[in-house]
Amino acid sequence: RVTLDDAEPILQVEYSFINIDPKFNKFTFGIHPELCLGDDFRENEYHIPFEDGILSGTFVEVGFKQFVTPAEGWCATTYNGKAYATLFPTEVIDCLEIYYPRIGTHFVLQPLIWGLGLSPNRKASFTNLTYAGDGDLQTIQDLYERKNDELVFSYVPIEPPPEQVF
Repeated sequence: RVTLDDAEPILQVEYSFINIDPKFNKFTFGIHPELCLGDDFRENEYHIPFEDGILSGTFVEVGFKQFVTPAEGWCATTYNGKAYATLFPTEVIDCLEIYYPRIGTHFVLQPLIWGLGLSPNRKASFTNLTYAGDGDLQTIQDLYERKNDELVFSYVPIEPPPEQVF
């Protein structure tokens, strides 16, 4: 389910995963934004809340890939007064992937869930907020503080589907 905020440049997405199979299912899930604020992705700065502060950085080299476990439920990219951020429930995301593909046109700041597992007749869901607008790192930190209560997740039983006749 996708919703646009009426007052702010925020896209809210509720991701849901439903298992109607009689067997346990396991898979990996990622939100894969291809980022380039401005004319050159190499000038974009990424920000990830880390153990004792903010991990920030810029372009390293094409092909560079690093996995980081965030201390809070957000990550951001800033450049020249513009900001892009993904906010998510901390308990859901396992790590963030920082990746500069060899194509050399963008970079990726990807929240990942490793081995998402669903028992039969279960639904897992979580809310993700994406901000794209004016701002800087402080804008994103303030946004996370304001919106943190909206970042929810659930894992609930569902009614099994009716038997199908073949």
